[in-house]
This record gives sequence, C-alpha cells and structure tokens, in this order.
Amino acid sequence: MAKPITTIRKKELSNEEKRKQNLSEIEQALADNKEAILEGIECMKKLHESGALELFNALISRKEQVLENIVKEAKKEPNLKTLKNLSGLIMLFGSFDIEKVQMMSAKVNNGITEAMDHRNTNESTSLFQLLTALKDPDINRAVTMLLKFLKGMGRE
Repeated sequence: MAKPITTIRKKELSNEEKRKQNLSEIEQALADNKEAILEGIECMKKLHESGALELFNALISRKEQVLENIVKEAKKEPNLKTLKNLSGLIMLFGSFDIEKVQMMSAKVNNGITEAMDHRNTNESTSLFQLLTALKDPDINRAVTMLLKFLKGMGRE
C-alpha cells in the first residue's frame, strides 16, 4: 500500500518563469488600459516640455528643505495675516447660497451687457424720463430688487 501524503509542496517557479509570468501580466494590463496609458504618456510629455517635471523632481528630491522653507515663510507676519484672511474668505464663501449668487450674477451680467451696448451714446435722462421708466416692468423689477437688497443689507 502507498504511503499517505503528509505535506503538500507548492510548485515553485524558477526566476525565469516568474519573470515571464510578470511580463505577461504587464503586457495584458498595457493592452487593457491602452488609452489611459497613452494619455498618461502625453501628459508626462507636456510636463517635461514645460519644465514642470524637472521642477517636481527637484522638489521631491529636496522635500525636507522645501518644507522647511515653506514653514519658515508661512510664519512671517504678512504671510500669517494672508493665511488668516484666506481662511476667513473660504469660510465666507461657504456661507453663500451659490444658487442665489449665480442668479444675481447672471442678472448683473445682463445689466452690464445692456449698459455696454449704450456706452457711447450722449443721451441724458430727464427726471420725467426716469419716472416714466419706472413703468417699464424690467426696470421696476430691478429697482425693487435693488431697494430690497439695500433694506436687507441695512437691517441689523
């Protein structure tokens, strides 16, 4: 009768077989991700041509010295104020209702466009024309919105 199997030995690949298997996996990954790899190469080419790749390599090779200089500069009084103001500005932007700001900026852009279309005219507006203009629904809406804005801004 045969002896029972007590240990299982895994088949160990030789270095050459491991290398062939690794190359096969790399080749398959290259084929599967051809477009991404070509875009990555194009990106690297542009970084190299612009000199940014050389800059990144220099920054990485001297990262301790670069970080030390950044911290040293950030500790200077004018830079501390700038960083503090920047964080306050970010907090301010976070409190804005973006949809309302976008709506208002679109209206301001429309007003600027309209004003630029008539910037070279030498027309003047009389008080009677100003009062008559309030009957125009667009002007009346804008004046009402401006008055509401001023009221909201002045409210304590």
